[in-house]
Amino acid sequence: MRAKSGLEAGMVTITEKALIGRINRKLAHDGEQLCRGRSYAAVQELGWYIVNVQRNTIEAQRCVLLELGRELGVLADHEELAEGEE
Repeated sequence: MRAKSGLEAGMVTITEKALIGRINRKLAHDGEQLCRGRSYAAVQELGWYIVNVQRNTIEAQRCVLLELGRELGVLADHEELAEGEE
């Protein structure tokens, strides 16, 4: 018996860009935004991070997109990231 692929098991794949958009729309209600450092050093230190744009403070750092998406309720249990992303 072979293992079922994501699509056969009823899984829906979404792109990283789509997940980031969903997360940012959800965070915008609280005046926050998901960001990623532009330099290599910033990416290594912060990874994906959440900024409160009103207070200009970092609210969370080293966020994992899948976990954050599920925690915020913008990624359903039957959804997953496309292969090669995150």
